[in-house]
Amino acid sequence: DERRELAGREARVSELAATVQALQSSHRAASDAWHEASRTLADLGAHRQALGELQAKIGVGGDAEKWRNKRGLAAARPLWQAIDVDGDWENALEAVLRERLEGLEVDDLASVVAWLSDTNEVSPRIALFSPQHDAATIDAPADALWSKLSIKDARVARFVADGVARVRCRDHLADALSQRATLAVGETFVTPQGHLVSATGVMLFAPDSEIHGVIARQRELDRLDAALPAAQQAAGASRVALDAAEASLNAHQQDYHAEGLAVASQQRRVHDLDLELVDLRKEAEAKARRLSELTRERDEVAAQAATE
Repeated sequence: DERRELAGREARVSELAATVQALQSSHRAASDAWHEASRTLADLGAHRQALGELQAKIGVGGDAEKWRNKRGLAAARPLWQAIDVDGDWENALEAVLRERLEGLEVDDLASVVAWLSDTNEVSPRIALFSPQHDAATIDAPADALWSKLSIKDARVARFVADGVARVRCRDHLADALSQRATLAVGETFVTPQGHLVSATGVMLFAPDSEIHGVIARQRELDRLDAALPAAQQAAGASRVALDAAEASLNAHQQDYHAEGLAVASQQRRVHDLDLELVDLRKEAEAKARRLSELTRERDEVAAQAATE
């Protein structure tokens, strides 16, 4: 019975060993997945913070900020937050809109008259616009820069269109120059590099050190804002999976340890019983030999008695 029970326990230990080994592999995979998800989330968060801080620095400091704060425009949203443009045409949009790109939304443009009443104060170079709540019909050529834009807030559409509706796109400066005679009065060509061509002239683009790339950064910020919830969910789910794998592994390791101790204890009992059995067999053999000797002696005595 002891041997049968021991064999069963040893089989159970072997099964538990295989299970623990499989669970260790699952735990490593879950740990790797959690570290990867956590790293992805951390990278997204750090990238989001860095870009956000860079965007927040635009227009901060100096007399321009003081002028805005004095007129209650500290929290006014700049135009670049409300629009996007095809990636190849970011420089073109910067070249065309210029200060309009940083334009601030105000409730009433008539307020500007009062803001400029102080002749001793020099106003900064700034664009201000009033949002249009009614839908505007924009009449622009098919090749206008307007067609490259994505308007996130319809209220700014008219202000943007006033700056880009008559600006037409050409992929190369040479094409723009060769076709400039076709431009109507008030129209210009713009290239992806930001160069502007009119019927009679050309203005070469050089990026502004502060505002340059603001649209691309805002697009990346929007992408990060959209990606972060999924990354947070993935990190959370991978943590839950890792905790479950760890709990299962710990439980089975405890079972394996306990069953191993039980097997070792039973192996000692079986060993002791084996030793006891050997001793009993030796004792039985000795008694059998003694019985044989006694029987032989008895037979000899009986034979002698019969002879006598």
